[in-house]
Amino acid sequence: MLGNRHVYLINNFSRTLEMFTLRTKRLYRFKNVRTLTDKATLAKIIRVDHAGELGADRIYAGQMAILGTTSKAPLIQHMWEQEKHHKATFEELIRKHRVRPTVMTPIWNIAGFLLGNALCLHMQQLQFTVPYCVY
Repeated sequence: MLGNRHVYLINNFSRTLEMFTLRTKRLYRFKNVRTLTDKATLAKIIRVDHAGELGADRIYAGQMAILGTTSKAPLIQHMWEQEKHHKATFEELIRKHRVRPTVMTPIWNIAGFLLGNALCLHMQQLQFTVPYCVY
């Protein structure tokens, strides 16, 4: 026998599911629309994601410059290899969709490397903080 609370929860769940299904159907109708705005949005997304992967790659490079001979090197190297793969994927998307990379690339190269170095040199407790946030 279902109590009043169970009946309420079932009815509320049923209404929520109906609303979600209705919203999903509405969104799906517009999913396949391609406009110039969509291309501009896609370019922005690819540019931002590529910048993030480039930054992560440079942070790991900075960390490996310091930790390359320590016991932590294999873990950093493993995570860096994954980021290299991600970066290569976005570089391929940049070529495929003819997207201009961020103009901040030279600064991001230096800043990411220095951040990786600083984390290892000055803050031993925080050296895995940025990689885990990026990861």
